[in-house]
Amino acid sequence: NPHWKREAHTQHPQKVNVWAGLIGSNVIGPFVIDGNLNGDTYRNLLVDRIIPAIRNLVLNYDSVWFQQDGAPPHYAVDVCDLLDQTFRERWIGRRGRIEWPVRSP
Repeated sequence: NPHWKREAHTQHPQKVNVWAGLIGSNVIGPFVIDGNLNGDTYRNLLVDRIIPAIRNLVLNYDSVWFQQDGAPPHYAVDVCDLLDQTFRERWIGRRGRIEWPVRSP
């Protein structure tokens, strides 16, 4: 019933993050992260889900460019180190070889 709803009240605001990516006409994910997204949870998501999904999808992994915006978890030191190791100079983002443009959507 589209008119039914139940309003929920919680002591703390509910948070959910969703990550999805595109390679050509293929969608990677979506991957859902409950709670706060920080550098550690984002790095774990990259290692456990995102990078393996990319490797399974593309034949020429060395031609893949990875792009992300300037959200704080994206430029944690451990995340940038992982992206440097994984994609070498083929990633775009804050603190990367190619910087994400300031105030870019």
